[in-house]
Amino acid sequence: MLSESMYALTIALVFLAAYRFRDLPSLGRAAALGGAIALATLTRAEAAFLVVLLLVPLVVLTKGQPWSARAARAGVALGVAALVVGPWVVRNVVTFETHPLTISNGSGFVVEISNCDQTYGLAPPTDGAGNALPGESADKLLGYWAGECDRTPWPPGDETVVAAAKQRTGTDYISAHKSQFPVVVAARVGRIWDVWRPGQSYDFNKFFERRGDSTTLAAMAMYYPMLIASVAALVVLWRRKVTIIPFVAVIVMTTLTAAVSFGITRYRVGADVGITILAGVALDALWHRLRPTHPVPDVVTDDPELIGAGTAS
Repeated sequence: MLSESMYALTIALVFLAAYRFRDLPSLGRAAALGGAIALATLTRAEAAFLVVLLLVPLVVLTKGQPWSARAARAGVALGVAALVVGPWVVRNVVTFETHPLTISNGSGFVVEISNCDQTYGLAPPTDGAGNALPGESADKLLGYWAGECDRTPWPPGDETVVAAAKQRTGTDYISAHKSQFPVVVAARVGRIWDVWRPGQSYDFNKFFERRGDSTTLAAMAMYYPMLIASVAALVVLWRRKVTIIPFVAVIVMTTLTAAVSFGITRYRVGADVGITILAGVALDALWHRLRPTHPVPDVVTDDPELIGAGTAS
């Protein structure tokens, strides 16, 4: 069982809450946004980035609102987020005394298995005996993860002790290979967006992720047209003066996640939700551009503004 299934749902709730707030800013809708981001954070810890990348900019940049109202809504959103995440954080801090834990202890394992010679393009993959596999290039796993990186003996103690030891191994390796790090980060980002070695990504998703051949192929066949459409949709929204902060925030969060971990498309699930929505926006814009235009009938209403709009049409 993987967290990404629930993550797709919680990120969709974040998008919904963000645009509901933008349509009609209020304390209640600010609270819903904070709660949605907190639920996403409880599902995958990197969603905590959205507090800085999405929540604060969206609330603070609300046009036509006094700063006191903006501050109040930001405070409510952050307060609700803290209330939702708080019980889990308190439980972890109380339970794990040696290395206090907040959301998840998975980062230590991720840092270790993504930082070694195989993932930095310095050595080819090896077999079970540690011998280099014949015919494999040194950069095959560049920007990905490797079983060879899992090299830290498990020390005595709970999960946080093990995670801390593994994270030290990974960070020590980064410190010793600073010159290669920018190349590795670029490879990770290229992999997560499937713009670098997509054929290899297909093989890895089919084998390591156990997605199967037809499913992997169908996913990639849909992804690239939708990615192009999503870029066009961002332009459409920008021209319509509709905020694109939620989508940009998730894109940046996804990129940062790859940069500090490794490039695997499963970590792109949150952005895939946004790409799907944006593809719908692009299709809608294309439909309205291609369909024949019809005269707009006069508006029957008591609202002077709408009457004027109908007459002008």
